[in-house]
Amino acid sequence: MRTGQIVGVEALVRWEAKNGAAISTDIIIKTAEETGLMQRLGHWVVDTALKHFSHMLDERCAPKCIAINVSGHEFQDGYLADYVIRSVTRYDIPPSRVQIELTEQVFIENLERNQHILNRLTTSGISLAIDDFGTGYSSLAYLKHFPVNTVKIDRGFIKDLPQSKDDLVICQAVVSMANLLQLKVVAEGVETIDQQELLRNIGCNFAQGHYYYAPMTAEQLMLELKKQRAGRLYPAS
Repeated sequence: MRTGQIVGVEALVRWEAKNGAAISTDIIIKTAEETGLMQRLGHWVVDTALKHFSHMLDERCAPKCIAINVSGHEFQDGYLADYVIRSVTRYDIPPSRVQIELTEQVFIENLERNQHILNRLTTSGISLAIDDFGTGYSSLAYLKHFPVNTVKIDRGFIKDLPQSKDDLVICQAVVSMANLLQLKVVAEGVETIDQQELLRNIGCNFAQGHYYYAPMTAEQLMLELKKQRAGRLYPAS
């Protein structure tokens, strides 16, 4: 938030109905799970996201990392970690530039088995983020068990800022806790300059949301990243 630079991108699934209306992500995931297509969809998302990021690297405009969400249903597939690791290798992407996002619930369900899968990912160099933090267990005791390096504050705690004092206290607590544990904090769903300034003042350095950019295609993103690169190389006089 201090520099305004794009330092990461997140892969999002979008599906349009025949009339052009956007189908919600919840429906996409539910449909994929109910029809037994979740594994294929998940693998396609990983493959497509990494292919686009590889192109950004080739064009020398890639941000520091790409984040890919993984559903709980998909994570229970023991092949997921191997597929992600193989895909990172296939596209010749430094593993440290890939981040897998999981919700709190996924982290602590089937604790022992999931911990093994998470360790396989981090041993390969891939980083992990807790998505929608604050909506599940939010326990420090769980955080210390997992090789996580990023916490993403759920948009539900951001949307009523700066008016909601309760949400402000929760955000302050998460930022303070994460800083003490040397974790990166990202605020999700930032929509206004007031929200940005308040979050920055309490020590949150990274954010995403429509205040910065609406979801866009890979081609549109490439144009934005190239503009940013040009701005860094040739700053306005």
